[in-house]
Amino acid sequence: MIDTRDVKSVQNLDRDLKMLRSPARLVESAGLGRRFVLFAPASGAIVLTDRLGIELLSGVVACEDAKTIASRLSNMSAASEPFGSQEASEIASAILASWRDAGLFAKEQLPFPDAVTDHGGEALNKRGYVSEFGRLLIESDDLRLAEQLDEILGQYACEDIGAGQEWAKAGREWVKARCVYCEGGGRGVFLGDTPLWGRSTRDEARYFLIREAAETLCGDGQVGAVLHGAAVLGSSGALLIVGDSGRGKSTLAQGLVEAGCGFLADDHLPLHLDGRHLLAFPAGSAVKHGARELSEVRRLAVRHGKLASSRNRVNYLTLPPAAAVGARVPIKAIVLPEFRAGSDLAVEKIDPEQAFTDCVVTGARPSRRNTQITPLAVMCDTFPAYRLIFGESQQSVSACLDLLSSCNS
Repeated sequence: MIDTRDVKSVQNLDRDLKMLRSPARLVESAGLGRRFVLFAPASGAIVLTDRLGIELLSGVVACEDAKTIASRLSNMSAASEPFGSQEASEIASAILASWRDAGLFAKEQLPFPDAVTDHGGEALNKRGYVSEFGRLLIESDDLRLAEQLDEILGQYACEDIGAGQEWAKAGREWVKARCVYCEGGGRGVFLGDTPLWGRSTRDEARYFLIREAAETLCGDGQVGAVLHGAAVLGSSGALLIVGDSGRGKSTLAQGLVEAGCGFLADDHLPLHLDGRHLLAFPAGSAVKHGARELSEVRRLAVRHGKLASSRNRVNYLTLPPAAAVGARVPIKAIVLPEFRAGSDLAVEKIDPEQAFTDCVVTGARPSRRNTQITPLAVMCDTFPAYRLIFGESQQSVSACLDLLSSCNS
């Protein structure tokens, strides 16, 4: 006897499969600890799933019918709690619906909040930044933003942006970005004609433009992702310090440099396509108002600081780089710091899934040129990651030096 509920569930799943087979073939999957990450290059959607989800995706891509997929999922159910064809079909439909809602099957970039368009007007402030790997031209009608970019990227500044015939002969043209005021307030940031985000503040615009500089100047052919963080060089590899703004990343990196580590990057961390190496991106290292009186920061400022900055309550240190821009540096560990005034030191090792989630939530994204999630997943799956809570700067510096030492043993 056939249960009509089974028939209806299978029919519903068949309907979903017909709509999703084509876009499902474009979804990338990568292992991540005991789970998997799914990524849609077209939309940018990122989803975590388990082995059941991977089996479902494999069945969809293989063009299996609903009954076969339901059987596939039923066979995976725990022996103590097996589920039948109706439940398997309902579970499959629910998973597919959640993926669809997350944008996993969308055929184009998910819309940005408060979308903007480029009015096409002339932007008087033009800045060129050059390395052996690439060259970025940034046009802006915001003079203060242009001055801030020079403070951060000054070591890459190109005075004659009209020059470069040798580059043109080699087919290596300028990558062009624009930041312009929008009608109604805010700014729009564009790479060519493509918006990088919706209506933005100056701070957001600066973040997006330097992210593009990280990709371009490190060689867009070797960048797999860009993380939000700072990085220093220990005796045998890089410590990545990842997290949201205000968590103490730059200050911790500066403390580690003063303690003898080498400076690799601040604010943007280009990850190599192999997921196992950082690409050095030395740029201005920000000193925020609350960190200026720290003894280690004062000592660095005496040697490498500036008296003033065009950015309110922020100064920049031009620290000696431990490696040239674009150089591959092996990764040793990842730290996610959080400063809590008066807190005791706490160091907690986290699993790859949590490390991946924290990296993405705090700004890590796949490269725009090499759109894949695997490099970021490989990094989180390969290297130890730690959550670091501290109440004093010296606590965090000592803890990170210990982590680097233990990773070398």
